[in-house]
Amino acid sequence: STLAKYATDNINSKVLLLQGEMEALHGNHEESMELFQRALESAEEGLLDKALIGEQVGLTLRLCGKEDLALDYLEDCCASYRAWGALIKVNHVKGTVIPEAIYEWEE
Repeated sequence: STLAKYATDNINSKVLLLQGEMEALHGNHEESMELFQRALESAEEGLLDKALIGEQVGLTLRLCGKEDLALDYLEDCCASYRAWGALIKVNHVKGTVIPEAIYEWEE
């Protein structure tokens, strides 16, 4: 049915995100990044999903020592949170996830 198709599309990015987080927890960062990328592609127009996934990708990249690439994803996640209207979350990410020394972008 149409409803079943939309339900599957709606949760697919979340399932991939959770699978990616599990791989990251087990130290399988390359596999987690592949799952996160698939989750981002699956999220399509969902601003909140894109923000959540981008934030997790950024955190995982930081764990892998890829600070510059992490910053790109964290900036994108903040842009999605901002577009979604979650300004408190933007401030949280900028204040706790992104060290002040590495971000120079404004809202």
